[in-house]
Amino acid sequence: MKDAAPSPARLALGLAALAAERIRGSAPGGDTLATVVGLAQRTVYAAGRLAAPPARLASRGVRWAAELPGAGLVRRPIGRVAAGAREELVAARARGRQTVAAGRVEAVAFVQSGADDGLAWVRAKVLPVLIEDLAADPRIRDLVVEQSRGMLDDAAEQLRSSTETADDRVESAFRRLLGVRGRAAQPAPGR
Repeated sequence: MKDAAPSPARLALGLAALAAERIRGSAPGGDTLATVVGLAQRTVYAAGRLAAPPARLASRGVRWAAELPGAGLVRRPIGRVAAGAREELVAARARGRQTVAAGRVEAVAFVQSGADDGLAWVRAKVLPVLIEDLAADPRIRDLVVEQSRGMLDDAAEQLRSSTETADDRVESAFRRLLGVRGRAAQPAPGR
């Protein structure tokens, strides 16, 4: 009883099952949901084949037969009917599980497709406008300039510090090489 084409009813069932899973935080629906779905499918199928008058006639016939002498002879057929009803419930549960699973697959594909389409739309339509607006905003430009100045100031300070350290090391190595201790006070040029 598997349909090849997606069904709106099955999709709605799948979306409901996904929502229930998210709310409960558990695995897909259990036997009750599957049984109800299977019975509903079976009922829709059977209702298309049966009309109300024959059902009423059959009901009247069963009531009449139950009042006749020897009604006990009917118990075996009734037992078979009950066994058939149990088998129908098992089959309905299996059909329901298949339908819920198919609906869930369709719902996941539908949601994924919607999410993919939404993200593609955001990338194509929203992000370019947002980036353009941010690039044109003078506050953003001022922020970028301020950050750039701060980075340049930090880099210049680090370069100064590294240059001083390197200068001190070169001077120290040169003094050791020449054997001069400490700094000799030299007169300032032009005195």
